[in-house]
Formats: sequence, C-alpha cells, structure tokens
Amino acid sequence: METELNIDIIIEIQKGTDIKYKYDPTKKAIFCDKIINISKYYQYNQGVIPNTLGENGNTLEVILLMDEPLLPGTYINCKFLGYLDTIENTKKNPIMIMCPSNKISTKYIDFIDINNSINILKTNSREIIRHFIYEKKQIEENKSVKISEFYGKDEATEIFIEALTKFSNKQKICSNKNKITNYFEKI
Repeated sequence: METELNIDIIIEIQKGTDIKYKYDPTKKAIFCDKIINISKYYQYNQGVIPNTLGENGNTLEVILLMDEPLLPGTYINCKFLGYLDTIENTKKNPIMIMCPSNKISTKYIDFIDINNSINILKTNSREIIRHFIYEKKQIEENKSVKISEFYGKDEATEIFIEALTKFSNKQKICSNKNKITNYFEKI
C-alpha cells in the first residue's frame, strides 16, 4: 500500500458563511477581507497551504471537501485528492482539492483521488466546484478566470512540492538579502 502525503492547511473561509477571510502570511493572522453583498454563501471550507508559493505569487489555495464547517484560523490535517487547473489574470492558479486525512476522520477513507473518488462525492461535484470557483473569482473578486480540467492527486502532489520549493528558495534569497543589509548597516 502506497504512503499517503498528509499536510496541514489553514482554513480562511468557513463553509456556509458570507464572510470572506484572507490569511496574511507575514502577520500570520486571518483578516476579514469582505462580506459578500449577494445572496450567496461559501459552499466549501476554503484555505491555503502555508509556506507554499504558486506561479501567481500567492500561497496554494485549497477547497476542502467535508460536511462540517471549520472556523477561520483552524489548522486541519488533509490529504490530496487532486486539483482544478485555473488561470487567473493570465497566471496559473491551481486550486487543490483535499479532504480530511484518515487520521482526522475515517469518513473520507475511500476518498483517494479526484478522478476515482468523484462518484463517492456526488455525480455533479466537478461542475459544482467549477461553477463555485468561477463565481468566486469572476464575480466576487472581479478577476479574469479560465477554468480548465481536474487532475489527480499525483499531479497535485507535484505542484505542492514545486510550490514548497519555490517558497523555500524565496526565503533563502530574502535571508541572504537580510545578511547583506545587516552587514552594511554595521559598517
């Protein structure tokens, strides 16, 4: 049996709310970003994967498939199911699709890969997720977005590792700049 990659994500937006929160990695805090002025609510818990950096310069976004709402700021251990490929304002923005790890709940033990598990979720889950992301990005955030295809957990894991590496490399560069700046401040 293959080992599953489980990681902690931080919830930004609680399922069932009309309030959009945003995680600020520099302050390590959640802020109220906006209140939706249309008669909608968030259908999924949404979050980010800390210490990652996507092609668009932001942390990787997550849609968390689970029945229960989680409070913003909650960390939860999750497993990858796949990702939805999107382009936001001309930059790639893969949105990770995850569910709680088996350690958190055995309810999702059969959720293995978005391409194999989607029938367990609901037959129309892919379209619901696509529509939800389109509305969230296009209408609420006023961003140009192109929704593409779903890809499986192996591809999602590759993107996660790339984003982790990109974040780590950026941290090293910033650390080296600080060392140089600190050196010149001492002179």
